[in-house]
Amino acid sequence: MEKNMKKIIIISILSALVLTGCGSNSSGKSSSSSSEAAVTETTAADTNTEPVLTFRMGDAPDGEIILTEKNIVEAKPVYGTNPENRQEVCVSLKLDKEGKIAFADATAEAAQNGSLISIWYNGELISAPKVYAPITDGSAIISGNFDINSATELADKIAQNVPE
Repeated sequence: MEKNMKKIIIISILSALVLTGCGSNSSGKSSSSSSEAAVTETTAADTNTEPVLTFRMGDAPDGEIILTEKNIVEAKPVYGTNPENRQEVCVSLKLDKEGKIAFADATAEAAQNGSLISIWYNGELISAPKVYAPITDGSAIISGNFDINSATELADKIAQNVPE
């Protein structure tokens, strides 16, 4: 996908940030959350200082920013086993050190309060999963109703904004 593309189609997903189920982390710890996301169409017209990709407390566009694309080290499609022992396609995210700490604090707070952490792309909501447990290892999994093409598209969308 071209970076200067005027229209960006975000895929329809039933998504969840999940550390159990699809994929595993090296520490053996697990956490999970779930949500639904809508199909969104957005224009990438203006280049401004606002981050392109943000993770925010709650589901409001002005919620506190927890992470931006600067905190994402890697985004890629992966295969894994969900809690029902079925294979599924997911998007794996790896965070930098600063992101790991911020995400651990935010997910601990969100899990305690039964809150959401929303994911925004160019100001458009793409997912707002409820957090059930702290996510402390610097890795997150977006799982849901993906096939390999839709997971690759979302991972590419996230990865194209990851600093080199």
